[in-house]
Amino acid sequence: MLYETPMSASTPPTASIEDPALVRLLELFRDRDAVDYATLVQQAGVPPRTLDRQLSALLADDLLFRWARGVYSRRPVEPELNSEGEELLMLLRDSDADAHLTGFDVLAPYAHQFVYSYYTHLVYCHPSHVSGLASELSAEDWLLLPAGRHVHLGGPHERMVIVRGQTHDERRYPVRGHLALPEKAWVDLLREVRRSQLGLDYGELGRILRSMERAGVPIDRVRTYARSVGYLAWVDAALGKRSPTNVEQNQLAAGYAA
Repeated sequence: MLYETPMSASTPPTASIEDPALVRLLELFRDRDAVDYATLVQQAGVPPRTLDRQLSALLADDLLFRWARGVYSRRPVEPELNSEGEELLMLLRDSDADAHLTGFDVLAPYAHQFVYSYYTHLVYCHPSHVSGLASELSAEDWLLLPAGRHVHLGGPHERMVIVRGQTHDERRYPVRGHLALPEKAWVDLLREVRRSQLGLDYGELGRILRSMERAGVPIDRVRTYARSVGYLAWVDAALGKRSPTNVEQNQLAAGYAA
């Protein structure tokens, strides 16, 4: 049974990841999407009031997120899509195409600056379904942009989407329902910023990656997926695991380190 004791009404203390007690508490979330309060009481080894203070501090610093009553996670709750993203996701759910929404729609909760009035949505789709899905999108007045080519539109536009073919492989590609997980969405967005020249700053991509890591997104899974699509060197350059080899990788690393 899930339950939660009341948190203190006072302002929660600020958490420090260097606090050994908080580090031990965060370790309970390793390799778990979410942990309920009853499990934390059993495994934390501290009195409930102490646990409540620790949870309050971690929640205040966005090191933990409350998914539901008495359920916590290192990941934010499912992203709150904007109206266009919600419409796209509903279309994908109703479509027969094997496709999912990825890119900035998934990553918006991790962004440091959400200043884009309009941005290009990304949909990855089984190659054999791309043509049919493109027709469905066009019928709903979406502006389809060719993947891998920069198109000058003369200013921002609404309802822009790139559809890229990608063979379905549940084991390699982390997708939940019709929505990519953050570790996939980040690599997909990097890929399209580079290949389709989307108007997103590489430094902001690096900052998003850092925010994802602080929120508990498993960076090893980012690296695993990046390896499968040929972008491991870019991720490792951002993480400081290897020296950048171009200006864009330098910008990624600077954003991550900021």
